[in-house]
Amino acid sequence: MSAGVELPKKLFGHGFITKEGLKMGKSLGNTLDSKALVGTYGADAVRRYFLKAVGFARDGDCSEKRLVDIVNADLAYSVGNLLNRSLNLLRENCDSTLPFSAAEIGADSADAEESEMRECAARGAADARVAYEALNFMDACEIIISVSTKSNVYIDSAAPWTAFKSGDVPQRRRAQRCIVNALEAGRVVAVGLSPVTLSLSRTVYAALGIEEEFDDLKWDCAMTLKLACCSRSLYLCFPEWNYLHQWSQSPRLSSFSYFISFYKEHNFGKIGLQE
Repeated sequence: MSAGVELPKKLFGHGFITKEGLKMGKSLGNTLDSKALVGTYGADAVRRYFLKAVGFARDGDCSEKRLVDIVNADLAYSVGNLLNRSLNLLRENCDSTLPFSAAEIGADSADAEESEMRECAARGAADARVAYEALNFMDACEIIISVSTKSNVYIDSAAPWTAFKSGDVPQRRRAQRCIVNALEAGRVVAVGLSPVTLSLSRTVYAALGIEEEFDDLKWDCAMTLKLACCSRSLYLCFPEWNYLHQWSQSPRLSSFSYFISFYKEHNFGKIGLQE
């Protein structure tokens, strides 16, 4: 007060954390080395684990096995799998080139599965923002990861690999729509998780060939449900599903191999316990 600095209006304290069900202490020799944990699994994985297993300002237990299980389930099997599959499909069937921009898709021609996936993403973006603003990071992450999970289900249901093998033009068009939608969903997930998994989100943007846009992301622009412009008008609205409308101007997505190598190097693939 004497320094003339305004006093804080709100304070946050972390909860009490145990390790493997036991209170940590020097006598037990079971203290948690946070630097070693980050060094082994990465900051993204550690943040994701504690915000799910413990929760902001709550008590909780730290289990390395559970950390591995959570990170594999959320970041590898859900988010990583979504990007891995959609980029692979683009590379194998479209020569790593978007067949058309997302702006050309149009919601009016979407089938039931595609519409359901879009609605999930739009709803998730709105609900996640509310959760983040309420400092409910656990729910915010769960909401965004549910978008990734839904997108993986959408790919399974659409089965674009089968459609590409057929000579049916409408079926191939549907498969192409699936890829563009899935890639866009991956971008939306990257934005939604960026407060927690900054490195992973940046890597997703790099894999999509738009890494230079990442540092200028604004939630209102990247997740808006109304027409908006942000960062060279790259992002448009969910109803038209137009975020990737400028991709057609970049003829190839050449970052696939980079994403996969980074994905493995930084433990965004399946991880295991340290020996």
